Amino acid sequence: MQSRQTLNAVIEQAGLPYTYDELKEMVSAASVNNTEIFEIVATSPDPEEAELIVNTISDILPDKIADIVEGSSVRVVDYGVVPVYPVSPNVTRFALIGFLLGGAVSIGLIILLELLNNAIRSEDYLIQTYHLPVLAVVPAMAGKSRRRKGAAARTDGNHERRDA
Repeated sequence: MQSRQTLNAVIEQAGLPYTYDELKEMVSAASVNNTEIFEIVATSPDPEEAELIVNTISDILPDKIADIVEGSSVRVVDYGVVPVYPVSPNVTRFALIGFLLGGAVSIGLIILLELLNNAIRSEDYLIQTYHLPVLAVVPAMAGKSRRRKGAAARTDGNHERRDA
């Protein structure tokens, strides 16, 4: 089925813009449930083109097989049809895999950052972890605003004055 002679005949008869090697990569055939019936599958970005390839192979192949094997009778059971939905890419599967991989990478990154964090968070942490006495604590100054001395404006009732 994938011989050079057969696929070149398919290319000529269907008027396909492919070489033998390109068409060979697009076409596959397999036995159905270990019977003498073969299923031909063509993968193409264009569904009508995939149908054309399969049906052209179905037209050419019986004569090619009859020329090779004496006394054989090959018949086409069913012709190819245009697929209703694309075979690939499977968006749902790729989205699910991406979601799971993204979650795993995020969890791993969070765990790694937590393990590498060597900041002292509180005096209790220092006492419990290292059994050391705390001599002094520096208060957090992050939430307080700074004012320059002599530049603060105050209002007293209806009047405004500046301290210098």
